[in-house]
Amino acid sequence: MASVSVVVPAYNAERTIGRALESARAQTYEGICEIIMVDDGSTDATAEIVQRDFPDVTLLRQENQGSAVARNRGVAAARGDYIAFLDSDDEWLPEKTEAQMECLAEHEGLVMTLADAITVVGNRHKLEKGTGRGPLVQPLNFREVFPFFRFHQGCSGWIMERGVFERSGGFRAEMRRTQDTELLWRLLIEGHSLARLRMPLYRYYPSDQRRSPGDLARLSRIGHECYAPVVEEYARLAEREFSLLSRTEVGKRVSSFYLAAALRLWRVGEREAGEESIGKALAGVEYLGARDRVLCRLAAHSPHSLRSVASKVLTLVGG
Repeated sequence: MASVSVVVPAYNAERTIGRALESARAQTYEGICEIIMVDDGSTDATAEIVQRDFPDVTLLRQENQGSAVARNRGVAAARGDYIAFLDSDDEWLPEKTEAQMECLAEHEGLVMTLADAITVVGNRHKLEKGTGRGPLVQPLNFREVFPFFRFHQGCSGWIMERGVFERSGGFRAEMRRTQDTELLWRLLIEGHSLARLRMPLYRYYPSDQRRSPGDLARLSRIGHECYAPVVEEYARLAEREFSLLSRTEVGKRVSSFYLAAALRLWRVGEREAGEESIGKALAGVEYLGARDRVLCRLAAHSPHSLRSVASKVLTLVGG
């Protein structure tokens, strides 16, 4: 039986860390060899709760450096054949690890699976689009997920070969946000075999619901500042080095990305960053379809209309 190490990064998670770790303990898969929690410089009682209530969990502590560094450190200390990531505010269903390890064992060459999430907002539980429809195992390729994933691909749904993670270099330490998407694109563009498992196997609790409007705006801007250069980088790679996308396809996808980003930024109050993104969308407006060209120019010339068209455009471009 292949062994699995569970890696849990945590920062000021005293309210949710117990739920997360209990869900890791409750897995039906018997090959989990360790649970490693990396405390990323918490200033609350996160580490103390783990020491008191979870003595079987390996606790590592570091100064605050972000979740990418915390996950990398957890993997560096791991000894399992596979790595399963779990965010400190999420919760696995008991059968998650077993279902994913069965999938990996049954599909030769597959190095990573991404389980579907159940998104929990208040008392509402929302399944991913496509859960329970189509093939249970959906192979992923770069063309289908760049620059938009059509499902939640957060780290709490990942299980991957430890060797593949290590050889890839892991998460980019400089990326405070969206480092998970970058790593997925990197693995796919390099030709690794990844698949979505269309089973709802964990509960995802969006952190946006717990943030003040000011914090949400700031983090949205920081996330965009991390993400946009990566979109540009992988657009160049896909077109020029790997010949995965034509120039027209790249233009359409990048412009659609900036249009969707502009609307999201405006929605949280980041007007300046939103208008900058609209300008970048306009730079490639000739690649967009007729409806998106109209919406892009409308947004550029009438910024106050952004709110009214946001939902429509986000649906069109897959945001």
